[in-house]
Amino acid sequence: MPIRSPFFVYAITAASDWDTEFDLHELCLAEVKFWPANLTALNTRQFIKPVFSHSKIVYSDASSYACGALIQGSEQFTSHTMFTDQERSLSSTYREFIAIYYSLQAFEVKLFDARVKWFTDNQATARIVDVASMKLLSHHLADKIFFHTVFSITCIFSGSQEI
Repeated sequence: MPIRSPFFVYAITAASDWDTEFDLHELCLAEVKFWPANLTALNTRQFIKPVFSHSKIVYSDASSYACGALIQGSEQFTSHTMFTDQERSLSSTYREFIAIYYSLQAFEVKLFDARVKWFTDNQATARIVDVASMKLLSHHLADKIFFHTVFSITCIFSGSQEI
C-alpha cells in the first residue's frame, strides 16, 4: 500500500536541509494525524494477497455532462447521474473521480466485502486513487474513494483505454 502523504513529502523536500525548522501546513498535519487514527483499522485488512481474484468487475466513465457505472456479472447493476454546473466546469480527471465516488455510493450494498476490479478510461484517476494527488480537490475526493474502498471492499483500479 503506498504511503498517502504527498503534502508532507513535499514540505520535507522543500526544506533547504535536514535541520531546517518550518511550520507544517494544515494539509501536512492532516496527513500526520491520519496514521495514528487509522493504522489499526488498516492493519485489520490484508492488502497484499498472492493473487488478486476479483468477484466483481465495475466499469465507470464520465463525460462532460454526466457519469455512470456498471457492475458486470450474472446480475448487472447500473448507476448514472448528471453533473451539476459546477461539476461540469471541473477537469475530466476530476469528473472521473466523481463517477467513481458516486458509483461507490450507489453500489455500496452490492459491493460490500467484495473483491472488485474497477475499470476507468482515465489512467491518472486510477493512479491518484492509489497514491494521492497534490491538487487539493483531487486529493480530497481520492481520499474519500480510498477510505470507502479500504473499509468496505477490496478494490483494484485500472486505467485502461480499452473499456
